[in-house]
Amino acid sequence: MLKLLELFWLIARRKLGPEDIPISTMLLQITVVIYAVLQVPLLWRQGGISAATGLSIVADAAIISAFVWVLLRITGNLSRYLQTLTAFFGTGSIVTLVALPITYFYVSVPEGSELLILPFMALIAILIWSVIVNAHIFSRAISRSLAEGVAIALLYFFINFELLEAIPK
Repeated sequence: MLKLLELFWLIARRKLGPEDIPISTMLLQITVVIYAVLQVPLLWRQGGISAATGLSIVADAAIISAFVWVLLRITGNLSRYLQTLTAFFGTGSIVTLVALPITYFYVSVPEGSELLILPFMALIAILIWSVIVNAHIFSRAISRSLAEGVAIALLYFFINFELLEAIPK
């Protein structure tokens, strides 16, 4: 398990790519479950547990799965689907682990407090890091430049954001 954590950490740091992940349906399933479980406390702290929380988690997983499939299909790289999707859920879990304590700190600071700027800036940095990690994975999955990966990652970010915002809370 530590080897997998290290693998995803190295991908999140752009030292390795999705091509370094073993092709395994079981590994993908494990990373999806870990990703989903980590989303629960993140969403719970932001508004409580409800049917919308579960729907948001399922929708998020479906959106990234569909987006990756379409992108790889269009670019002729569908054979990289399992590895790419596993990379997204694995690195997404790493980013969530980093974001969780900062999110908890952010929502515990009283509104209007000058301390809000610290966790707010940290969360912005994590968001930027997440986009860069996604850009890295996209660029390696389709054998394109990081700049093209950034454009795709930003497109994905906005599509994902808009679709998840449409879910009734």
